[in-house]
Amino acid sequence: LLQALPPSISQPAVSSFVEQILSQRGPEVLLSIGVLSQISSTHLILREKFQSILLLLSSILSDLNDALRQTHSSSIKAEVSRIISQEERNEEEEVAAEESSLRMFEPEMLCFCMHALKDFFAAVEDRVVETISLALMEGQGSELEERRRREQEIVAFGEMVTMLVKILENDGAQRDALTPATILLCSFVHKSTHDASAVSLQFAGLSGKVEVRREDIEKAFRDKRPFLSLRHVPGFVSVDFARLSKFGQQAMLRGMLSAADKRVLLEPLEVGDETRRSLLFSIVFDLICKESSETADLFLVCYGLQSLSYSFSLAKDVLRSFLKEVDEQAGAAGAPCSSASVVEMCRKGVDLLWPHCEDPFQGIADQTKSMFELIVDLEELARSLHKLEEGRAEGWRLQEEERREVFAPLLQMAMAVKRDRKARYRVLFALVPKMGVEGLLSCSSSFAHELLAAMRDQSVGSCASSLLEAMLVEGERRRNERGEHEKRQDGKPWWMQPLVEAMKGSDVKLRNAMCSYALPVLARVLPASMEMLFEELQESSAEENRGGGEEGGAGAEQEHEQDGSLWAMTAVIKVARRTGVGSEEMLSVGSQSMLRFLRRALSHVDDDMRLNGLEMMCMHAKQTEAATRREMELVQSFLLLNMKSSSSHYRQRCMELLKKFFTRIRISSQHILTQARKAEKGTRDEKGKRIERPEQTRMSIVQEGEEFLRWLVGNISSSLFPGASYERAIMALELLVTVIDVWQPKAAAHPDPALLGLTVTEEQEEEIRLSLFTEEAVNAVINAVVNSFDHVRKQALEVLLRFPAPLPGLHSEEEVKKLATWAQSLIASPRARESDAGGLILK
Repeated sequence: LLQALPPSISQPAVSSFVEQILSQRGPEVLLSIGVLSQISSTHLILREKFQSILLLLSSILSDLNDALRQTHSSSIKAEVSRIISQEERNEEEEVAAEESSLRMFEPEMLCFCMHALKDFFAAVEDRVVETISLALMEGQGSELEERRRREQEIVAFGEMVTMLVKILENDGAQRDALTPATILLCSFVHKSTHDASAVSLQFAGLSGKVEVRREDIEKAFRDKRPFLSLRHVPGFVSVDFARLSKFGQQAMLRGMLSAADKRVLLEPLEVGDETRRSLLFSIVFDLICKESSETADLFLVCYGLQSLSYSFSLAKDVLRSFLKEVDEQAGAAGAPCSSASVVEMCRKGVDLLWPHCEDPFQGIADQTKSMFELIVDLEELARSLHKLEEGRAEGWRLQEEERREVFAPLLQMAMAVKRDRKARYRVLFALVPKMGVEGLLSCSSSFAHELLAAMRDQSVGSCASSLLEAMLVEGERRRNERGEHEKRQDGKPWWMQPLVEAMKGSDVKLRNAMCSYALPVLARVLPASMEMLFEELQESSAEENRGGGEEGGAGAEQEHEQDGSLWAMTAVIKVARRTGVGSEEMLSVGSQSMLRFLRRALSHVDDDMRLNGLEMMCMHAKQTEAATRREMELVQSFLLLNMKSSSSHYRQRCMELLKKFFTRIRISSQHILTQARKAEKGTRDEKGKRIERPEQTRMSIVQEGEEFLRWLVGNISSSLFPGASYERAIMALELLVTVIDVWQPKAAAHPDPALLGLTVTEEQEEEIRLSLFTEEAVNAVINAVVNSFDHVRKQALEVLLRFPAPLPGLHSEEEVKKLATWAQSLIASPRARESDAGGLILK
């Protein structure tokens, strides 16, 4: 509203509003000031009220700090720390804490307030610079008079900065609040002087762990005080790094990197050992590594790695900018650092990262992956910098062989790690763009086999899959850079033979891993690879058949190999159908060879093989793709042979897949009927074109779907005959629940939104009811209620509760009385199953 109004209207309103909020006290006031700071027309008013706002900010931050301190002192974490350190709680402090009437805040409130504070000081930046300049000057005359006149403002600003420091000392403050607080504090230091060396000296001396030369301090601050106290030179504010909380110390280091510009970060300083070191490439970086390596708190480690990653990113940008200038100016005006310092930086980063690659904390895992990529980039830039130091300004770029030489130690370190460790794949993933696929494959003859075998372990399966994807993408990129003639000379891809062997092998866990990790990656990155892989499997299967015929008949080993080929081909086709890649011939069941192949899979003795065949039939990339008559016939034959499975997992997988197949039939049929209805009404589409009636072949799909539904209900009813086994009865009832949930989604416990959104007329709804809820089905389910097994009885009740009232075949009062009388007689039975069945029927 204020942004939309002209300044002549908005400024008086804002002025009145500011007057009102300055009379309040609470974090909401600070949030309001932060919002007003984002409106340019309010900046003048905020400058005028600068002193009053500073005083209010100090009091608000003090309340927040006290509330956080009290909350933290009574927390479980603090109590545990006291027990570990064997400290005794002060009874007077405990009573005072209980009697305190401090207003409590959400922990996130401090974070919101810190961001609002940043917005405020950004809006009044010129006033902040003036205040800091006056606070630090030691001159005379008019400048001194101006300082005396604004003494209260300087004091208020100092109190506000002091409160920022106290918040950094508070163990209860969250790291999301500490980061903007330190960035704000470090930005004040940066605004205190234009001299980059003076800012660098204050940042370096802040930690208390870096010995800054006294001569440099006196030289830099000869005319005015430093913003931060340095050794024997008092400053505007004093910060004791050791008193800061652990997160506060890390946040302070992060604030230096975020608030300082490149001049400050790259300024060479002479430290205790008389070596010249910069903040970015040595001092701050070393402190972050030290703080992160000395703690066992994974949250603190994660925060330290974030700061470390940011410093790597800054170093990478600095070096790339320098090398770009070298190209543009045909010479180097002075490197920001030595190549040795960059190499040392990378070494320390690897030493810190390596122990944390296996940490279960996901935040650390994500950091290690991105940081190894930055380290690899820095290693390459360090070698380029080394070539410049040797005087090779024109040829600083690395060739392929030079890259492999640079990254050989890192590659050897990764390959020395066991294949079930994440660290191996974090490093290899980062090396792919630098060394190429050939560079990785050349390090070990069994590299591809080991990569696929690692996917067998779920703990590293996703890491190995990411590495495979990176290698496929890089290989395809380099292949596209070559000419067409060179492409035609390519042989089989490097992954083909190892993948075929893994999918045809006897290790079931490895085969399943190929379906979960390897094949989806191939289908996503190289869609044409699915057809290549299927052809390779077909050729391999044909050779096995010919070999078996020459030996005079296939033995057990030959039969196992054929089963392996069958399993592999079904896996490829189901992934191809799921992702929608591959040729029409490969994905359809129109050809006789594919039909024989599917029938063999669906009738196989192995449960997993049959499930693979069923998944091939049921899964499709498009949910609206109509099922063909041949697919329906294959599903019918599958159901006739699989109504007696004793495995609950097998039944569950069947229901999941069949529900997807039924959903395809239901949605596609309804879309065709909707199109026909719109055509009869003369409806036009978005382009104004008249909607045409579907062709007869499309309308026949609807009829086939109705016939399939009637067959399903009839087959289920016939399976619930008296004396049916537990396996057949429970399979039939679970299947009937799935059918009802698809064709009558409103009756489902968890309806599918895609099915609920279908537009169905009353006539179509009535046709579905007549096909689905038959009298035979009702009788069969009621008979199942008297089954000997508890689970069957309960499942039968679930089915009956989904049926409409009145139940088909029980319309008259006389029929209901007969059923109720029978149920009453069952309830009176001394047999538990009969009395339970009677109660369920009445229910």
